[in-house]
Amino acid sequence: MSFPEKITEMEKKLRESGKTVEDLRLEAGIARSTWQRWKSGQTMPNFNTFTKVESAFAVVCNAGQDAA
Repeated sequence: MSFPEKITEMEKKLRESGKTVEDLRLEAGIARSTWQRWKSGQTMPNFNTFTKVESAFAVVCNAGQDAA
């Protein structure tokens, strides 16, 4: 799976959890423009940044499940 595909999948799971990309970005501490460059395939995150996003993704998605 390419990174833009992974971004699309993450966005889908966020929506299913009742969360937004904005929630994820804020939790991960990344800029909207950075997310858009990753999504378009212009750039890719380094390992440390990707790890931070994955951790934030788990926190945000779990927060959505806890509220259900």
